[in-house]
Amino acid sequence: MNYLSSKQMNAAALLAQGKLCREAAEAVKVRPGTISKWKQEYEFQALVNVLRAEALEAALACIQTLAAEAASTIGELLKAGSPHAVRLKAAEVVLAHAGLTDQQSGHWYWNVGPTSGDGVRWQKIRALKAAGLEAGFRNSTDERRV
Repeated sequence: MNYLSSKQMNAAALLAQGKLCREAAEAVKVRPGTISKWKQEYEFQALVNVLRAEALEAALACIQTLAAEAASTIGELLKAGSPHAVRLKAAEVVLAHAGLTDQQSGHWYWNVGPTSGDGVRWQKIRALKAAGLEAGFRNSTDERRV
């Protein structure tokens, strides 16, 4: 990741914060198409994922400090009537939109993705193999066919 330009690193930080491509492009003074091209590069994708992971870790630390109070509130909501159930469902929706995913097991996890260029590349290769398309896989920064 250390060969990315300062504009790429700044754009990655903005995208990790949830900014749109055009907002990131405007901020780093490039065209939106340039951001779209960068988003196809493994190292850029990995940096965005690392920055997202760091932000999510900070949010998780904050959430963990409130865990006892949240558990108590959830306990009260579970005992209470319908209006509280609606509030609880709303809280679950907010958590889901904040980047948490409920894996039918009842466990919440952060959905970030690989945090290295190779990790992104192999994730894409596995997805293409699963779809039967791996023979034509190519990356703009990788001229080799897989």
